Amino acid sequence: MAEFLGKPGIKKEDISEYMREQDTIVEYFLNEMKPRMHFVMEHDTFAKLEKAIVKKYGSFSAENVKKAGKEALKEWIEKNL
Repeated sequence: MAEFLGKPGIKKEDISEYMREQDTIVEYFLNEMKPRMHFVMEHDTFAKLEKAIVKKYGSFSAENVKKAGKEALKEWIEKNL
């Protein structure tokens, strides 16, 4: 899928009809070009984050960390715009 190199913000419609039938591949290519965040936190902050995620979502998993992070980021953006 070299055609997408350097093409920011691709949409499902940008992917060929044949490839759109392959849901996993489509999801990969749509997510691969999206921005990412990576940061380091103190151990005590992480322990509090873990407890809060378990309290809200019932378990600590990668998916629940993503949910919590997206929710927190959205809230922070709305508060600061």
